Amino acid sequence: MHPLRRELSPPILNAALPCSVAPRARDRLLASAGNLELDGVKLMVAILFADLEGFTSYSEKREPETTFSVLNQYLALAAQAALKIMERTASPQYNVKDCERQLSFRIGVATGLAVVGNVGTGELFNYTAIGDPVNLAFRLRSSAQSNQILLSKSTYDVIADHGQRARAGG
Repeated sequence: MHPLRRELSPPILNAALPCSVAPRARDRLLASAGNLELDGVKLMVAILFADLEGFTSYSEKREPETTFSVLNQYLALAAQAALKIMERTASPQYNVKDCERQLSFRIGVATGLAVVGNVGTGELFNYTAIGDPVNLAFRLRSSAQSNQILLSKSTYDVIADHGQRARAGG
């Protein structure tokens, strides 16, 4: 049995994981003790990479508490943007407190098959994805201009198909 399973009961894991692990990843981890092993499965995934331009210089001039707060607000905006991309709706409104200067996002999104699972050691591992869509999303983010979201063709096709089905009522 994995040490994490022995030391933490399901109620403790269920209470701790929702805030630090995405719900689907949490559910997969808790579904079976075998899911805490180092392994992976090939899945269709959508990968988003985001960058806050100028964040390093911004953070060097602020108190850590302010930087922490502003970063969390921007990450919330990035999550909203990702959901709105997938819903194909309007972009989120920017409303970040304690930020004298508007920081700019650069975002890349790619969809495709990747191996998803635990990578690391038996004592310390990360749930991650490895594959072409991960690399492509990173390159798209690197190529994006300020406040630009670049989508791979496969991501665009998924969104377009979803939009056509939604308009058709199914």
